[in-house]
Amino acid sequence: MVTGPFAGMRYLDESVWGPITPKWLGSYEAELHELIEEIIRVQYSRIINVGCAEGYYAVGLARACTSSTIFAFDTDCWSQLQCRQLARLNDVSQRVSVSGYCSHSTLNDSIIPKSTLVICDIEGGEDPLLSLDIVPALLTCDLIVEIHEHECGSHMVEESLANRFSSSHRVTRISALDRKSWIDSQYEMVRTVSRELLIEATAEHRANGLVWLWIKRRED
Repeated sequence: MVTGPFAGMRYLDESVWGPITPKWLGSYEAELHELIEEIIRVQYSRIINVGCAEGYYAVGLARACTSSTIFAFDTDCWSQLQCRQLARLNDVSQRVSVSGYCSHSTLNDSIIPKSTLVICDIEGGEDPLLSLDIVPALLTCDLIVEIHEHECGSHMVEESLANRFSSSHRVTRISALDRKSWIDSQYEMVRTVSRELLIEATAEHRANGLVWLWIKRRED
C-alpha cells in the first residue's frame, strides 16, 4: 500500500468486493482517512469489524493499533479466508480473530465498555444489527457505519441510526467524494503516472450518495 493511513501494509492481488487498485494506491475510502488517523491515535483496546471482506480495515488497524485486538466478521467464506491470509501476510494473525455471522449476542458480548470501536459495513443489515434494545453495549462504544438505503434517494436508514444514537453519541455524516483532490495531493505519483490512469485506478464505482456515519460516544 503506497499512501494513506495504512501505508506500508502488504496486500493481496485480489479483493472480494470492489476494485483493488484504490487499496494498493491508498486512496480507498479517502473520505475516512482523517477519521482513521484519529482512531489510530486513540488506540482502542478492541476493534470489531462487521463485514470485513478481505480485511482492509481489520488488518490495517491491527498493524497501526499495536495494542488492539481485532474481531473480524463476514458471512462470506472466501472473505474469511482472504482476511486470514492478509493477517498472516502482515504478521498480525495473533491479534485478528476472523469469524462468520455476527449475531446480536455475539456483538453485545464482544464490546469492552468505553474502549471499543465498531466498524459496520453489511450491505443493508446495519439498521437491525445495531439495535440498542438488543445490543445495549453499543451505548458504550464508538462506531463507523456505512449506510445502505433500501431505496434510491431514501434516507430512512441514515435517519433511523442518527436518531437512535443522538442522545448518547455525537453523530457526524460523511459523504462520498470524487478522487480529484486526492490525485492533486499526490505530486510525486502524478509525475510518474498519467492523471487519466490515476482517475481510472482510484475509481471505486460507488453508488451515488454513499454516506458513512461517525457515531462517537459523548464524554460530557
